[in-house]
Amino acid sequence: MYRKPVSLVMLALAVLFVIAPSVMAAEEKADGGPAVPSWLTDLKFSGDLRIRYEGKWYDENTADEQHGRFRMRFGFEKKLTDELSAAFRLASGSSDDATSTNQTLTGQYSEKTVWIDLAYVTYKPTGIKGLTIGAGKLKNPFVNTDLVWDSDVNPEGAYATMSFSGLDNFTPFVTAAGLLNYENTTAGRDDASTAALQGGFDWKVSDNVSWQSAVAYYNYLNYTEAGNWNKSNGNTNAGGVLTAGDFNLVNLTNIVTFDISELPVEIFFDYVKNTGENAPAPDNGQDTGYAAGFKVGSSKNPGRWDAGYKYAKIEANAVPGAFNDSDFGYANRKGHKVSVNYCIAKNVSAGLAVFRTEPDTGGTEKQTLVQADIVVKF
Repeated sequence: MYRKPVSLVMLALAVLFVIAPSVMAAEEKADGGPAVPSWLTDLKFSGDLRIRYEGKWYDENTADEQHGRFRMRFGFEKKLTDELSAAFRLASGSSDDATSTNQTLTGQYSEKTVWIDLAYVTYKPTGIKGLTIGAGKLKNPFVNTDLVWDSDVNPEGAYATMSFSGLDNFTPFVTAAGLLNYENTTAGRDDASTAALQGGFDWKVSDNVSWQSAVAYYNYLNYTEAGNWNKSNGNTNAGGVLTAGDFNLVNLTNIVTFDISELPVEIFFDYVKNTGENAPAPDNGQDTGYAAGFKVGSSKNPGRWDAGYKYAKIEANAVPGAFNDSDFGYANRKGHKVSVNYCIAKNVSAGLAVFRTEPDTGGTEKQTLVQADIVVKF
């Protein structure tokens, strides 16, 4: 459920795993040039570095906050055969929080920690076109927005996705997953896990319009029991137990993209209902969330920009607060987000995001969060 810490020994083994094959498998080029290690074939390295200023201002009595932060991620993807591939990524982070890889600039110039962020294998059998099977600490396999899943959350377990091609511009898909939330070693207590099923389609409606739609069911098994959750993050709780009863989420996601005079536009609507909510009064009935918004433009190339807006309302027990958008404020939150990004140069961009949010219930204090970023990709 959380990112995993990396010791110096583990990091050294990872480096050896990458470097050692170059010694054992180097081959000379036919033209007598430098030896080229065969393990480099189909090996892809990628990473990014984000420098952030973050400020929080509160309307009432809470002290304002100012932070300097960075995020660093780097890893490898390797195609092992025509059917099998593997991926491994390390990331920064100041804790085992699943929703953040930020490292705060603090601690008297102390060294900063590195965590295992991804470690998984995928299998795409050539005999079954459209099937992908994955296992490990995974990239999120579901169509989603940050209403249910924070973009930094990388689930753990196994999944299978089947997409069905052959229909003109219309591709249905289905994804099934078993995720491992928490292994509870306390006698008499069950482990926490998630069974998930999602079905949907990608439809190229016309040359200019595409529509992606998906319905998911997430069944969080034993998640609300004492010891099986890490942070409530807006969920109602008492005596170490989340009082929602259960989290059995029905999630409907729709994303439409089109162009206006060659300007790309994306609009989305996301809705979630916790059908397992059974909290006692006065917390009962807080089981629904939704988010809607748009993005205009694209900041992928130098000199280009994008701008976006989102409104969301997330009731206290609509989603597990440990896994949804940390910047917005997790569960029991409502409000607005405005963002703009500009590509300064190839692989270098600047961004600004402003959040204006408040508790959905149980409080009135509004919060303004400002994030100013410089991002470098390599």
